[in-house]
Amino acid sequence: MRVNEFEGVILEGVTGGDSGFPVLLLTDTESGQLVLRAINEGGFSCTDIDMLGVLRWVENLSPGSVDIDAAARALAARAGAAGH
Repeated sequence: MRVNEFEGVILEGVTGGDSGFPVLLLTDTESGQLVLRAINEGGFSCTDIDMLGVLRWVENLSPGSVDIDAAARALAARAGAAGH
């Protein structure tokens, strides 16, 4: 597991934000939500997306496709291992 200067788990192979910046999984310090963070504007801005909200949307689209509780535990463990 790789962690970068933004202290999130780098999601290898996931694209978003500015070229050259990784997409991260981390726990937002203000909301406590697990978020996907895409870095923009050369690192001066970012876009956060509620990770569990995305998974709930997928589960609603295709019932039985995502075990939300198991995913939440696994993602929280990953984000926690990154120091959050």
